[in-house]
Amino acid sequence: MKTYCYSFLRVAAYLMLLCSISIVDRTATACPVEFSGSTIFTASPGGSQTQTWKVTGLVAGGSFTITAGSDVFSVSPITSFSFDSGTFTITFKPGANSSGTFKGTMTCPCNRTVELVGTVSSSGVTNSLPSNVSFNITPNPATENVNIFSSGVRTVEIGIYDLLGKRIASSKATIWTWEATSFPTGSYWVRIVGESNSGEQFVIWRRVIIAR
Repeated sequence: MKTYCYSFLRVAAYLMLLCSISIVDRTATACPVEFSGSTIFTASPGGSQTQTWKVTGLVAGGSFTITAGSDVFSVSPITSFSFDSGTFTITFKPGANSSGTFKGTMTCPCNRTVELVGTVSSSGVTNSLPSNVSFNITPNPATENVNIFSSGVRTVEIGIYDLLGKRIASSKATIWTWEATSFPTGSYWVRIVGESNSGEQFVIWRRVIIAR
């Protein structure tokens, strides 16, 4: 009888030890097992772009902070937290007179850092092209589709962006029709990157309007 009682007490003590270790580990999990999202942001001067990140393996109460670039980057608290998983957002918001590329640093609760890169898209109204390159965007304003014609280029990549800096369509064709019927009315940016037949590289921005 004493032997069985002794064995039972040993098993009970062992289980309690495992339980306490589990609780300690659970409570001490301050670092995320995984967090993911794009580190690249684009916005027009005075505009903004917000991206949602997901984090797993972080106990409730953990937070991410912007330790560099707080003048253009900001981060929200973790929301929708359940089963060690939650979401938070990072916003890139350059000033109305901002231009160029900005870098920031985001730090998680265990001091792991992530570099953030934000680019301000210029107005593109007065951008110049190499003398032997030309583009025609028509119609503008448009009600349905926008036709983009290029000449004098060796390579070209065309991107369509909304005012938050999100790319919504792209092509590498020298003659391309952007089917805009499914997009809401308003202003959009056309970004054209390429190389002329003579080897000159260029990047230009043009505004296009969808009006119905």
